[in-house]
Amino acid sequence: MTAGDRHAYAVLLLITALLALGLVSPATAAEPTVIITDYEVNPSVILPGEMGTITITLKNTAESATQSASDTFDTGTKSYTTTTSTDISAKVESATLVGKGVEVVRGSFQDIGSIGPGQSLSLTFLIRAPSSDGIYFPEAWISASGGTNVRYPIPVNVNSAIPLPKNPAIVVEKSAPNNVNPGDDFFVNLTITNAGEIRANNIDLSFRPNTSSIALKSPSTHHLARLDPGESQVLNLSFASDRNAPLGLAVVSIPIGYVRADGSRFEQTEQASINLQGEAELSISAISTDPAPITPGEPFSLIVRIENTGTDDATALKARIDASLSGSKEAFVGKIKPGSDAPAVFTLTAEGIGDIPVTVNLSYEDRYGPHTESEEVTLVVNQPSGSGTVLAALGLLTLAAALTYWYLRVHKRADHA
Repeated sequence: MTAGDRHAYAVLLLITALLALGLVSPATAAEPTVIITDYEVNPSVILPGEMGTITITLKNTAESATQSASDTFDTGTKSYTTTTSTDISAKVESATLVGKGVEVVRGSFQDIGSIGPGQSLSLTFLIRAPSSDGIYFPEAWISASGGTNVRYPIPVNVNSAIPLPKNPAIVVEKSAPNNVNPGDDFFVNLTITNAGEIRANNIDLSFRPNTSSIALKSPSTHHLARLDPGESQVLNLSFASDRNAPLGLAVVSIPIGYVRADGSRFEQTEQASINLQGEAELSISAISTDPAPITPGEPFSLIVRIENTGTDDATALKARIDASLSGSKEAFVGKIKPGSDAPAVFTLTAEGIGDIPVTVNLSYEDRYGPHTESEEVTLVVNQPSGSGTVLAALGLLTLAAALTYWYLRVHKRADHA
């Protein structure tokens, strides 16, 4: 591949990443990670003061990783939801060659772009050999957004007959939940692999969350005696999260150190990103009527208080009731923050008396999309409070009239006798 082709390929990957910016939630747990899989020094033996090139190959280790987004369209009578899945690319922010005794003529790339799952990208640096013979180890420093910061030494032979050493290469594959609700415990699984050509010895890993909102429940350090080429070791880490944690990405830094073939210790830092994303949880906290009790045939207000006991805002909240009552049966509430409540008010009229079942339907949205909830309640419509007295009075009047009628008839007969 020529340099022009490589640049065109990088631009194409960058455009692909820009088109994917609207997609927000990963559909797979594997995160893309950038590593250096190969390098080439040309010429292989450089004379003192001579120009040469170093070409490195960057690879996205996630062989298959996608993210998805859902769009909901409301036509007024029906809602339609479409979901689109797109590959997650690993964005490479910069690549720099640090000389370490070798003069770097051209050794910096910025805003390189993105590398798709399982794909590779090559970068070439221009160097000049020092005036003294020997083996030199300039380092390629790679910065990848939300993924890996790599420092990779590249041996350069300057007019020396000493064979160049081979080195191990530690690759970390991270598997974490797509989203973590604040307050929940969660697990992160790490697969540590030696992708190099010789053994890595005395491997030390530590885990450092960048926020106090998440805490490690597992040991914070691990030691591996060795990893042979191609060998892997799996670590399962347990975390706890704070219910009041701010929403967004939390990062766990993973410094790794190991001993290379020449006895020197090599350090690299990996990162695991945790997406703290709350969810709304709605319930009915209280129901009341105004006036109380309800009078048949008279309008009244039904007040339903709705409480958000979750960890995210409930938005676009609408309440609707199903009941054998006349009046307004829909109410728009809007937004309820976590730990708060709000009323939904309905103006209704009950025609009869007795127990009236009412279904309260709630529809709302949070970061996960639209939701619906339903709860059953019962309204009691009694006989008006004064109706018993009226009936009793009518009964007494009727009895009095009957007694008067009987008295008059008895005395009328007595008079005629």
